[in-house]
Amino acid sequence: MERIKSINRLFFGLILSLALMVACSPSYQLFTDQDPRADFSQLKTYQIVHTNQDEKYSDLTYQRIEASIQTLMDKRGYVLADTLPDLIIAFDGRVQQKKEVVVDRTPGMYDPRWGYYGWDNYQYREYSYQQGTLVIDFVLADEKRLIWQGGAQGNIQGNNLNEKEARKIVSLIFSQYPYVAESNTKVSSGKARALSTFEE
Repeated sequence: MERIKSINRLFFGLILSLALMVACSPSYQLFTDQDPRADFSQLKTYQIVHTNQDEKYSDLTYQRIEASIQTLMDKRGYVLADTLPDLIIAFDGRVQQKKEVVVDRTPGMYDPRWGYYGWDNYQYREYSYQQGTLVIDFVLADEKRLIWQGGAQGNIQGNNLNEKEARKIVSLIFSQYPYVAESNTKVSSGKARALSTFEE
C-alpha cells in the first residue's frame, strides 16, 4: 500500500512539473487590429519612436527592439526618413510582476478492494514570474491616426531582452503585418512570415 501511495505521489508530481513547464515556457500571445479605411499604398517612408518608456526596460532593450523593427521594415521595402515620413512607428514595452497559485493534491488512502477513501490533502504554493508586453503602432504621420497595431505578451526572464529575444518578439508581431511598401494588397501568411525573419 505504501508503494502505491508513493507511485501516486510521483504521478501527481510529474503532472505538476509538466504544468509548471507549460506555464513558464517562453510562448507569446499575439494580438492585432487595423483601421479598414487605411490606404497602405501611400506609405513608403517611416520613422521610429518609443513612448512611455518603462523604467524596468533598459535602454539596450529599446535599442534592440528599434533595430529589429528597422530591419524588418527595410526588408518590406520601406525607407527610413529623417524628416516628413509617411508613417510613424511607435512602440511601447512594459514589464509586470505576476503571481500564480499552484495546488498540490495528495489523494487519500488506497485499498485495492475499495479504491480511494479518506480525505485528499491539498497544499497551495505561490510562484512569481515576469510578464512582458510589446505593442507596435503604425500611425499616419500627417493625420496622427493609428492604422495598424500589433502586440505580443508572454513570460520573460529578467527586465532586459537580449538581441535574440528582441528579434523573436518583433518577428512574431511583424508576421501578422500583411503589407509591403506602397501596396494595399495583402501578402500571404507564409510570405508575411518570410518577410519577418532575420538573416543569420
